[in-house]
Amino acid sequence: MRITWGHSHLITFRIFPMRALFTSLFLSLVLALPVSAQTRETASTILVLDASGSMWGQIDGVNKILIARQVIGELLPQLPADMALGLTMYGHNRRGDCSDIETVVAPGLNNRDQIARIVNNVNPRGRTPLSGAVIQAAEQLRHTENPATVILVSDGRETCEMDPCAVGRMLEETGIDFTAHVIGFDVAEPADIAQLQCLADNTGGQFFSASNAAELSEALTQVTAAPAMSEVTLRAVVGPERAAPTSPLLWQIFGSDGAPLAAPVEAPSILATLAPGDYRVAIDRLVSETEHGGTITVAESGPQEFIFELPPLVPDAGLTAPEEAPVGTTVPVQWTGPGEADDYILLANADRSASFVQVFPRDGNPLMVTLPDAPGDYLLQYVDGDGARVLAETGIRAIPNPATLDGPQSGVAGSTHSYDWTGPATEGDWIGFYRPGNTANHGYDAITGVAEVIDGEPRVELRLPPDPGRYELRYIAASGREMLARLPVEITPAPASVQVAAPGTAGAQASATWTGPGYPGDWIGFYNPDNTANHGYDAITRQEVTDGQPRVALRYPPEPGTYELRYVMELGRTVLARQQVQVQDVQASLNAPVEGVAGSEVEIDWTGPANPGDWIGFYNPDNTANHGYDAITRQEISDGQPTIRLRLPPEPGRYELRYIMDQGRRTLAARPFTVTEVSATLEAPSEAIAGDT
Repeated sequence: MRITWGHSHLITFRIFPMRALFTSLFLSLVLALPVSAQTRETASTILVLDASGSMWGQIDGVNKILIARQVIGELLPQLPADMALGLTMYGHNRRGDCSDIETVVAPGLNNRDQIARIVNNVNPRGRTPLSGAVIQAAEQLRHTENPATVILVSDGRETCEMDPCAVGRMLEETGIDFTAHVIGFDVAEPADIAQLQCLADNTGGQFFSASNAAELSEALTQVTAAPAMSEVTLRAVVGPERAAPTSPLLWQIFGSDGAPLAAPVEAPSILATLAPGDYRVAIDRLVSETEHGGTITVAESGPQEFIFELPPLVPDAGLTAPEEAPVGTTVPVQWTGPGEADDYILLANADRSASFVQVFPRDGNPLMVTLPDAPGDYLLQYVDGDGARVLAETGIRAIPNPATLDGPQSGVAGSTHSYDWTGPATEGDWIGFYRPGNTANHGYDAITGVAEVIDGEPRVELRLPPDPGRYELRYIAASGREMLARLPVEITPAPASVQVAAPGTAGAQASATWTGPGYPGDWIGFYNPDNTANHGYDAITRQEVTDGQPRVALRYPPEPGTYELRYVMELGRTVLARQQVQVQDVQASLNAPVEGVAGSEVEIDWTGPANPGDWIGFYNPDNTANHGYDAITRQEISDGQPTIRLRLPPEPGRYELRYIMDQGRRTLAARPFTVTEVSATLEAPSEAIAGDT
């Protein structure tokens, strides 16, 4: 797209060698002004005319004041009708008076004849207070409030002890857009020329030197020519990678006076034809409703390109959460956004000076966020993990809880404590210990069960969780399982120890000493080392502990091997202490006949541990259970009685004589035994009389 702005928007002036008529020179200065500076409200102009005595001097036999009268008379009809022009003169009333400065015509329209009449009647006679005249003209133009232009025509240097350079610098610094153009008319001394040129340079104006009519005529031709326009490309890129924008851009160019040069243009880039000068470029990024751009300086060097780097677009994102929720509660946060692996959602305080919770969109939607314990206003922010930019944020207020919990915030695992509560006491509400990560708040999720709250009974007793760590005591509303209050509680380990003689003998009696909490239902037992469930029925042997009785009696396992003696807390089946114990094997022997008559008694010699409940008995060979009731005949043994008498099975056949250890029904010794059939005979007379013996 091409946009062209012509003479009416010149920002700076080209400087050419001046050889033209005085009329043409003066006309070129005025016409070179921006149209925006030629209106009554933007940049009025005052012509400051030298009427000092030296203007009676001659060029080619013609007085300089006569040349000025003629030039100005020819110029005035050619000026634009909407150009506000005024006239200030100095040295026209009194000789030797540096205060002889007067704005004889205020800036305005339709005053050309008045200006011409005054110039034609002026009678040069005084000094050259050119600096003071420029200051007065600037003040007349209200240069500190409005753009202002002064055109000074002088044939000599400052003669009233002011510094034109300093005056130009002061007016430039204090003015809104002040410019002084200076014509040195028949000025020959280099120092005088330098002084006049300095005034023009310090205000951004132009200086012209004219010494005769021919030079002035040539200058007129050059100054009225249109200045060179430049083809200017304005292009936007995105980020350091300089990628082309993919979203619509709205361009607008402003002149140095802040006024727009044309209506905004929607395009990815634009091609404009601009006069040399300074401009401000505004780029409205429609998709993000942000403005970008900057200042450019257009030179006279031909085609030019200006590139504006736009920041990468921030991806769309959004957060939806309750406007308020009780302190310490967990709330759902719905999110929209890129959902990249490193993105996160942050809960921060309202002034963003501290953050409390960080969750990750990659973990699901909605995400559960727990509010701080202090009431107040907080911010939820969706943060781009790559660029650490906040893509979206929403406020949430933590309000005081409708329920409270108060009690010990630390304690020994498994111990019992009282907690005070306040709350709605709706039927079914409960209080229980939960792991902090639990958000479901089911009653069965409570670590040690729950205590239902009863209106009028503001205290509950609960056992602390069995495992050390951080927990939350929560007041849960039965309706919706909403957490109304929470109290963080730190659980410390319950100290315990257990000790038994080691190594031990399989099946033998053991006496274990212990220390520990002695909670009801706790026990000490032997376990296989790889058992982790710690059920009571998993213990090979076990015995419950009784508080105040630091010793328990139990049996070593019946099989040799490596075991653990454990103190197990009944709550949670938590192991509080353990000891590794090596159990050694035990031997036994049987010495008896290898056969006998069914139903008869046999004498058996034995050796063995003689643990309480051990027995010797006859079993069918295929029996492997070794229950006492499986024995066809059996007899318990007693230590110190190495011989027993045992009746043989009543039926003939093959049997096993076994030594059975009561602990585990383990066979310690066995030998085969044959039971033979019993023989019997009857002798009697073949006949007898009834009643005879």
